[in-house]
Amino acid sequence: MSNEIEKNLDALLKEKGMRFGQVQTLLHIYEMTGDGVVFQDVLTDKMSIDKSNVSRNLAKLESMGYITITSSEENNRKKEIEMTAFAHSQMKDYFDILVRVTDQMMSGLPQTWIETTEACLTQVMKNLSVKS
Repeated sequence: MSNEIEKNLDALLKEKGMRFGQVQTLLHIYEMTGDGVVFQDVLTDKMSIDKSNVSRNLAKLESMGYITITSSEENNRKKEIEMTAFAHSQMKDYFDILVRVTDQMMSGLPQTWIETTEACLTQVMKNLSVKS
């Protein structure tokens, strides 16, 4: 299912020259920073994906003018990531695309199914977060 979702998103994002992984990275930065900065290592931890994938996504976002990456003044090896004004101006478009795909996914499903699935997945997450 996740492959189908990603395929649909990639098709809609293609006209903007983006792929879902890059938009997902941008959304995490947006969520974590607002108008501030986030460190690359913190972003990598939050996304729970391979460091090299995050680096590739960041390089693409920087080359397209969505973010700036600078070395931290306190520690030259730490990278600070900041969204540009251009990125902020594009966020509504990306949110609209995500809503469009979500609406497509949920089309025709009774509300009770959606609520039951949400409750089930919430419980699964709780179960997984319990330390054994």
